[in-house]
Amino acid sequence: MAWMVTFGAVFLLQVALTLGHQRGLYASYGERIYTPSNLFLTTFPSVDGGTIHFTAMLSQGYVSASTDGSGVQLQKVSNDELSQSAAHGGLWVEEGGPRSSIISKKTNEQPENRKIHNAEFPVISPDGRWLAYLRSTKGRAQLWLRPLRDSSPVDIPITPLRLDVEEMTFQADGALIFAASDETGASQLYRADHQGKVEQLAGEEARYPAASPDGRWLAYSSLDHGTWNLWLRDFENGATRRLTYADCNDISPAWKPDSKTLIYASDCGRALWQTALSTLQVVD
Repeated sequence: MAWMVTFGAVFLLQVALTLGHQRGLYASYGERIYTPSNLFLTTFPSVDGGTIHFTAMLSQGYVSASTDGSGVQLQKVSNDELSQSAAHGGLWVEEGGPRSSIISKKTNEQPENRKIHNAEFPVISPDGRWLAYLRSTKGRAQLWLRPLRDSSPVDIPITPLRLDVEEMTFQADGALIFAASDETGASQLYRADHQGKVEQLAGEEARYPAASPDGRWLAYSSLDHGTWNLWLRDFENGATRRLTYADCNDISPAWKPDSKTLIYASDCGRALWQTALSTLQVVD
């Protein structure tokens, strides 16, 4: 009889774990952004006005894509386009290769300023004045900054080499918030000004920061029991609250211009890291 009790307890535990995993797994389906079925994943959203730019994976590789709600437009490129950022009509795209480069697609940059070699993950400031990007040095990604309105821009490194930077966002005042890991390997959030003064924001393991256009909110993903869920931080009082709870990954948030609604990538109800884009209103 003892073995039957043990078996029953194990069975009930398995049922509970399965139900716990399923809870909320499909909650975001109603807010998914439509994309064609030949896109295996969509990620890294960037919003410019009413247009959402994002990275999509096709059978032939990664491409830069966009949608304004009436359909999806795909860039026709020969090399993988791994990430992008858009603001004020400008579009900068990371093009893969032996070493990634960042290329301007829609700006009036001088020809010699349209390409940044050995550079990854572009992020444009909301006012279109600055471009932040990553450059690897000795196996660690350093955050760099380029002024976009200078005729002969001089790029400057912002972060120390002890930090391995992963993602970043511009605050309304021009400062940068970024996720980085140190020698311990844990990813945390930091803030840096243009002079390279760096301070840690919080102690929890966090990535994918996104500052709202109105300057009040910070969306980010925090690791909990092996999955990344979305959180919201109020810059005015430092209060935080959790936004998503499912046993899956919600990452790469970006704000709509209203500073109330997020667009983010989620693998909920899909294969691991095979993300799709969803929307979520987080401020009334």
